[in-house]
Amino acid sequence: MTIKNIITVLTIFLSGFCYAGTSTKVDFNFDWKFSKPAGFVPQDTLFLSPDIKWEDVCLPHDWSISEGYTKTQTAGSNGFLPGGVGIYMKNFLTSDDMNGKKVFIHFEGVYNNSKVWINGHLLGFRPNGYVGFEYELTQYLKPKGSMNTITVCVDRRAYADSRWYVGAGIYRNVSLILRNELYIPSDGIFVTTPQVGNRSMVNVVCEVKNAGTGVKGVTVKHEVVYDGKTIASVSDDFVALKGDFNEFTASVELENCHLWSLETPSMYELHTTLIASDGYVMDKKTTKFGIRNIKFDADEGFLLNGKSVKIKGVNIHHDLGCMGVAAYDDALLRRLLKLRSIGCNAIRTAHNPHSESLLEMCDSLGLLVMNEFIDEWKVAKKKWITERAKEDAPDSISIGYTRYFDTHAEHDLKSFIRRDRNHPCVILWSIGNEIEWTYPYYWASSKDNKGFKGLIHTGDPETDNKSILKEFNRLSGGKDDLAETAAVLAGWVKDVDTTRPVSSGVVVPSVSRLSGYTDVLDVVGYNYKDKYYEIDHKLYPYQPIIGSENVGQLFEWTAVADKKYIAGIFVWTGFDYLGENGPWPARGGDCSFFDFVGNKTARGHFFECLWKDTPKTHIVTIPEKESEFKMDADGSFTYTPRPGWIRRWEWYDTRDKWKYRRDEDILVQVYTNAPEVELFLNGKSLGTKKRSDFMEHNILMWKVAYKEGTLLAVGKDGDRILSKDTLSTSGKPCRLALNCDRKTATDNGYDLIHVEVSIEDKKGNTVVDIPSDVRIILDDKFELAGLDNGSPSIEDLNINVINNSVRTYNGKCLFVLRTIRGKKGTSFVKVVGDGGIQGRCKNSDFPPYITLISPSYIISERYSFMTSKKHVKPKIMRNKNLLALIILLSTLKVSASDSNVDFNKDWKFVLKDSAHYSYTSYVPGDEWKKVNLPHDWSVGLPYDSISGEGCVAFLQGGIGWYSKSFPTTISANQKCYIVFDGVYNNSEYWINGKKLGYHLSGYAPFYFDVTDYLNPNEDNRMTVRVDHSHYADSRWYTGSGIYRDVKMIVTDRLHIPVWGTFVTTPVVTDKYAKVNNQITVRNSYSEPRTAVVEIVYKDNKGNIAAFEVFSIKLNAGEEKIIDIVSEIKQPDLWSVEIPVLYTAETRIKNGDEVISENTVRFGIRTFHFDADKGFFLNGKNMKIKGVCLHHDAGIVGTAMIRDVWYRRLKTLKEGGCNAIRLSHNPGADEFLSLCDEIGLLVQEEFFDEWDYPKDKRLNMKETVEDYPTHGYCEHFQEWAERDLKNVMRRSRNHACIFQWSIGNEIEWTYTGCREATGFFGADSNGNYFWNQPPYSKEKSQRNVENPA
Repeated sequence: MTIKNIITVLTIFLSGFCYAGTSTKVDFNFDWKFSKPAGFVPQDTLFLSPDIKWEDVCLPHDWSISEGYTKTQTAGSNGFLPGGVGIYMKNFLTSDDMNGKKVFIHFEGVYNNSKVWINGHLLGFRPNGYVGFEYELTQYLKPKGSMNTITVCVDRRAYADSRWYVGAGIYRNVSLILRNELYIPSDGIFVTTPQVGNRSMVNVVCEVKNAGTGVKGVTVKHEVVYDGKTIASVSDDFVALKGDFNEFTASVELENCHLWSLETPSMYELHTTLIASDGYVMDKKTTKFGIRNIKFDADEGFLLNGKSVKIKGVNIHHDLGCMGVAAYDDALLRRLLKLRSIGCNAIRTAHNPHSESLLEMCDSLGLLVMNEFIDEWKVAKKKWITERAKEDAPDSISIGYTRYFDTHAEHDLKSFIRRDRNHPCVILWSIGNEIEWTYPYYWASSKDNKGFKGLIHTGDPETDNKSILKEFNRLSGGKDDLAETAAVLAGWVKDVDTTRPVSSGVVVPSVSRLSGYTDVLDVVGYNYKDKYYEIDHKLYPYQPIIGSENVGQLFEWTAVADKKYIAGIFVWTGFDYLGENGPWPARGGDCSFFDFVGNKTARGHFFECLWKDTPKTHIVTIPEKESEFKMDADGSFTYTPRPGWIRRWEWYDTRDKWKYRRDEDILVQVYTNAPEVELFLNGKSLGTKKRSDFMEHNILMWKVAYKEGTLLAVGKDGDRILSKDTLSTSGKPCRLALNCDRKTATDNGYDLIHVEVSIEDKKGNTVVDIPSDVRIILDDKFELAGLDNGSPSIEDLNINVINNSVRTYNGKCLFVLRTIRGKKGTSFVKVVGDGGIQGRCKNSDFPPYITLISPSYIISERYSFMTSKKHVKPKIMRNKNLLALIILLSTLKVSASDSNVDFNKDWKFVLKDSAHYSYTSYVPGDEWKKVNLPHDWSVGLPYDSISGEGCVAFLQGGIGWYSKSFPTTISANQKCYIVFDGVYNNSEYWINGKKLGYHLSGYAPFYFDVTDYLNPNEDNRMTVRVDHSHYADSRWYTGSGIYRDVKMIVTDRLHIPVWGTFVTTPVVTDKYAKVNNQITVRNSYSEPRTAVVEIVYKDNKGNIAAFEVFSIKLNAGEEKIIDIVSEIKQPDLWSVEIPVLYTAETRIKNGDEVISENTVRFGIRTFHFDADKGFFLNGKNMKIKGVCLHHDAGIVGTAMIRDVWYRRLKTLKEGGCNAIRLSHNPGADEFLSLCDEIGLLVQEEFFDEWDYPKDKRLNMKETVEDYPTHGYCEHFQEWAERDLKNVMRRSRNHACIFQWSIGNEIEWTYTGCREATGFFGADSNGNYFWNQPPYSKEKSQRNVENPA
């Protein structure tokens, strides 16, 4: 799923300040200037030379990544990217809005050692590069109408002060805040939920700052809001003392709570209002929070809301690859969605605080967070210029925050906790990472963990605690600064938040457990110490353990998965990160689930098989001579790992290709979660292997002599196919395939477009082994935010900043575009490769154009929370002046799309029987009358008391024939289906004299593929025989004939089959609804095809609510089912009062051309039945006031005429009815559509009989059972499953359906059941009118077991 598909929200750009009587937060990111003057040394007194050359920049900004990779004054630990001293400057007016206000500037993150001046006055110095801060500007502002100057100096001369890339500059958002003299400070609200359940307690601590001249009376009002509605409120009066941060508390109890969880991350809002004693509203603040209970248990692991959850986490650094550390929300969200897609459910923020946007996203996505503060305390870790092992960086460039730890750590740690404490995603505070490195006596006290090799120690755990403790006391001299500092840090955390446990990443547990270090931790994090889990659980049974840093290998996961008492794992790492590497040109570690640009690595595919239940199979290959695996003579495989300390972090060498020297021995490796896999090469089976035979590595392997063609791996469970993957030989490069993650962006200066490029051959296979230099050509509406290819080597990039070009790696590269504020219109983007090969967008209507629209007039595809740091709280303008994706879609090119042809007109009918009617030579004569469908011939016959039967209203059946001529309307690349919604009954079908088949049920829909039966150059004739000679086969009137709609569907051979989309809404809140679209795509071509699939969701006014694009490859004749989850912002719910309907338009495209299209209507709603409380629709209890309806409509019989049924259903609704039971067979599709529109619930029923018939002919006194009464039960065993599933596939998208009924009074037909209870006698006496069961439960049971 892509960034654009999550939630749509209106974003508003502010060009100036506004004042609404309360605190106002203004975007301050634009119109900055930046310079790096040579030789500039920061001083407290600001002096800038007039000769400084400035460049215009907007924030967030990372100058280090912008300057590019270099060997000069850079370090391998920092990714070979430069530091230096940078200066930022911005001018702004003192406006009317500031009159009488307190004015503050807030920085979310500046790396690092920043000094800030306003009009030459030094406001302060902040050494920390991760924690936000703010300064008051009020007293230094110039008079109204005057220009003020903010200047920020960033000192990154210590360019090797970190073990990974940290960037340089104002890399997070900046805001200007206007406040009254009585206000709630930033992070001044703390919401906790000490009691969690269906009834929950919410406690609020509200800080109030009184900056006035005296004591102030104040009313603090809190409102709890869920789903847009206030559900509880509390208000109290307080006295705010002058100059103090007054702290006021409140509590409120909530009922019927929606708990925050991984599956349903429900969020509440707390609206806090400060009201002065004179009634003036001084401040308002909205705080989002979630209601959930977390617990780490030493034996049970981690529990969320009382349920055990295994943490499947990853470590991530805060850089975004080619964009450096500049905090782009779109890029971060794209990464989190990719991590979640492989089953990841948790993030560790290694090893410093990340942006608040990350936590907001994790709140909404349902991702847990281990929130970490710092990597070093008082002593710096060793850094390096060349490579890790040398640790050759001098102190002058490698010592950073440790210089300021004693003076700044308490303030920074508490600020960090205050900012993040309301986020339900945060489950752990981590106060440090591998701090033992910096205290040599820890390493020296350990026998096996000395020096760096201790980090990768894989031997048996140390157990001689007595000797270890003795040595530790000797070396430390009885004073351990590490343990003392840990206790202080843990205490600072508890000063601010006692609701979450404190942890730290421990790397020498054999010593840290004895020194007292871990005594201050609530949960002990183990870095790379899986061998210690079992023994330390026994030695320290009172303390929970979590794998805080683990290599991404099977043994690390198995060590956690097999032990309930280990809370989970955080794999190193989720994404490749810059730095912690070398020598040149190595810029990153290549040890992740996704590379720098977001391509899933082999390790990522492997862990997806471990972490997700969704069936998956993935093929990789490697020449045997290059592999660590070698096949033995008996067919088994021997593993010999390559040498080197780093091997523990590295993955097995693999390739994503099938192209080698002819007959070269290739190891084909398959990752899967299926029990077994069968491998094919060019259609020939190479054997089936069981995963249980490869448990050591969980990788199935074959040794294959290379031959050009296609590998196919089929994951199976016995005969059941679960998943497939293919790998084909690639040819010469033919084209560049482009995948843009959005087609419409706002000109707000923030939106990003990720343009993924891959080299393809003429068959669509990715060409991985022929690099190409690819450049992008932009107009003035975009700027290039970054370009990369995912390689860990700088030399593989071959970046040319003048041409905006980069070399592909493994056949792929990425360009990231950023919109320019105020530039709107349609932008042309061109991508060109070697030899002039040009790109072609896979998911754009007019590739490669992107539409830029002013954010004031568009529902922009962003998270609502993503605007909170950049814009004033957005105002949602629904269905007004919206120019969303329709800018492109309104001119959509459709040249060979599906055509759904009304097939109801111009039929001929005769109530006679002759075998000649189906012959091609037969032409219907005058005895055939013209009819239009739907058609019921029985209702047009006279009532007959002699030959007729009361059970069917004395109307006759018989045998009738229908005939229709129609032209051929399809091309060689198309398929043709004819769909019947209902024919009563026992019908047979011919086209041009060739029999298509037959269908027995009178109610279930069905269809025929008539493609191969059509005449290519002349008219066709369809003939239908309907045999209702069993005219008394039902207990009510059924009608006879083709009594429901018929349609013809013409579509491409690459298409969505009939009833091939299934839309559900598994999660519905007031803010968004998750929409799951299960799409079936079928390739009826004789060669593989790639399907580019678009989904457009529209509301009932036709406005676009969400959009989705993806592509899949299908082999010849293959059919795939894909589940795509999107989110619709501010959904209108379907209810019986307001039955709002959405449409899902699903298209398959070939380039610009739509070749297959499917549109379904659906409603967004939730419902459930409660055994004690009854039925709930959209969370509200309601009583079902329903009626049973048969499918006849009186004088028109059973013919499904929309206007007739609209009148009937509308009359029922007006009389108070809110539900229909379709008695006792499925209704027409048109009937269900009417119920969708009118707002009537429907119980759709399948059968009145199963294996045995009910009495019909003499109604309740059955003494005759003969030919006219024989019905569907005779065919039940053969046809019931397919008919039932056809009904469900056709009907499942209807919002009105809330129940499936599989039968009606079936007990009548099973003699043992009927007689056993005493309810149903052999005749009609008292059948329905017992007050109590005639027989006891025990007697009924005996009667069933021993029938008379």
